Amino acid sequence: MADANEPVTRSNEDNSSPDVVIPADTHETVETAPIQDPPSGASSDNPTTVENPTPQLDSSAPPADILQPLPPQLPRWMNPPPKLHVPERSDYSHLEFNWKVNPASYLTPMDNTFVDYNILLDGHSHTTYSDGRMKPEQLDHNTIEGALEAQKIANEKYKNQITVIPGMEYRIHMQFIGIQSNPFGPFNKPRPTNEELKKMIDEVHEMGGLVTVNHIPWNVHHPSEGAYAWTLLKAANRTVEGIMSALKGKATSFLFDATGTRPRYYPAENKEYLALLPITALANAFTSFYDDYRGMYSFQ
Repeated sequence: MADANEPVTRSNEDNSSPDVVIPADTHETVETAPIQDPPSGASSDNPTTVENPTPQLDSSAPPADILQPLPPQLPRWMNPPPKLHVPERSDYSHLEFNWKVNPASYLTPMDNTFVDYNILLDGHSHTTYSDGRMKPEQLDHNTIEGALEAQKIANEKYKNQITVIPGMEYRIHMQFIGIQSNPFGPFNKPRPTNEELKKMIDEVHEMGGLVTVNHIPWNVHHPSEGAYAWTLLKAANRTVEGIMSALKGKATSFLFDATGTRPRYYPAENKEYLALLPITALANAFTSFYDDYRGMYSFQ
């Protein structure tokens, strides 16, 4: 599990299809102004109000900027040097999904007794706000930094149809759903230990969130692939609280389409990518000599 990101719910106003919920990543930054002492312009015996006081210079005092505390220095791994931008192979700028798919019309839940569901959940997707290929609106507002743009688009265009729930992907294969702020703290390391992973999970649970695993076998990474599975929920309502309650209550099943949905989108070739292809191909050839594939965390 975008990288601030939220899940989304599409409503069933015409009873033609259940709601859809999708989590997005949340990364919030809070800036605080330095605390300043009030101006001193009068004694306690004769208080007066001083407007726009002129600062008094004292040659014996050190410059004011020296007195300010230095900002904390981030570890080197948290502040990497900028990288050169390599164009994507395909051009997604004009991508549109001008069709609708209702999987409930031709699929049955894996638990065939789970029939009165009202939510379809897509629990993980990326946009260009993180490392995805599509813009938030192209992806139907599934996940974006801070969830602010997702909320804005959903409220303006899909009111009462889509509900956005904050989420965040952590270290690629772990996802936090239903959090309102960044829980990283001291554990945002490139290779956290098992104990640090456990502490992170506990922190998310204390915030009222859920922890899930991403990139299961039917996970979709490209718009030219169909969708294969949807989580089903029985939620009391379409609010964030209602959906989170259903998830925590484990009242779920899922739909599974072994061949994937039929409509696909095949983007055009990116001319910038083709122009640089000889150079990038040579670079990839050299890179293959020192790539170290370490696998993924088990989270068990």
